[in-house]
Amino acid sequence: MLQRTVSRAVGAKLRQIGSRGGKAAQAPLDRLSVRELEVFRLIGKGHGTRQIAEELYLSVKTVESYQAHIKMKLMLQGSRELVQRAIEWRLAETTTRIIGSKQNDLVALGLRQRFRDAGVFVVSLVSSPGAGKTSLLEQTLTRLHPRFRVAALVGDPATENDAARLARSGAPVRQITTGTVCHLEAAMVETALDSWALDDLDFLFIENVGNLVCPASYDLGESMRFVVLSVTEGEDKPLKYPTIFNTSDVALITKIDLAEPAGFDWDAALASIQSVRPGMRTLGVSARTGAGMGDYLALLESGLAAARGVAVAGGAAVAGGAS
Repeated sequence: MLQRTVSRAVGAKLRQIGSRGGKAAQAPLDRLSVRELEVFRLIGKGHGTRQIAEELYLSVKTVESYQAHIKMKLMLQGSRELVQRAIEWRLAETTTRIIGSKQNDLVALGLRQRFRDAGVFVVSLVSSPGAGKTSLLEQTLTRLHPRFRVAALVGDPATENDAARLARSGAPVRQITTGTVCHLEAAMVETALDSWALDDLDFLFIENVGNLVCPASYDLGESMRFVVLSVTEGEDKPLKYPTIFNTSDVALITKIDLAEPAGFDWDAALASIQSVRPGMRTLGVSARTGAGMGDYLALLESGLAAARGVAVAGGAAVAGGAS
């Protein structure tokens, strides 16, 4: 079962002009496509054309084409005015983000209390794109669904592909379309939960947007946060993105069936995790082969039992060579 929720924050952010007057002020940013707005934001961060192309995996000519479209849509006279406008908008967006972060914490606090009152165990998953969290979540829902009441919220900038895929498990799934926002926020989760009876759930899973930077600063009221790292991404990912590891409860190493052919160094990966978050629990799983899934699911079940004050025997061990 798939439902789609478009974030209220998306429309508001797209309509922030961030300029101080002139013709540009009369041209709202919602004229820009999602990709054009991404380019515009990077210009505001001081990125040059080649740097933008590398970050977005585009050709330089394609970025130049986007820049030309932006200037036309925003009625800007030249590159200098484009850069000035982008910087002004970026500063306004940064100020809004600081205020929004405090508001997010208040909403998350309310959500966490709602979840506790309903006895639902809420798990969020964060990773970079391609780490395998959707495959993992599909297997999680499929395996838990026969014994537990499970549901999922899925964040994605534009498509419903992941949500449609997860709906195959038979669990209720709702899509949260974030547009240009690179993370989920507590208010988005709150909106997506409208008309859902939390008392009817045991587990609620929240799949965040594929990003290891933005989600680190936004509490969603979850009971447990997993940061997902695949063996194909390299062992130094925790060193590059320490904040998301510090704000997560468990590190989950995925695609462990590919560890040997990928030349994955378990010791180096574990050392990287422990260097940024000493004592962090680490599990290894493969959604394709099922390796490590038993320990991972046992951890979830023990978390649910603990949240409800139910005693459970045993505990979840570390899988896949992790510790």
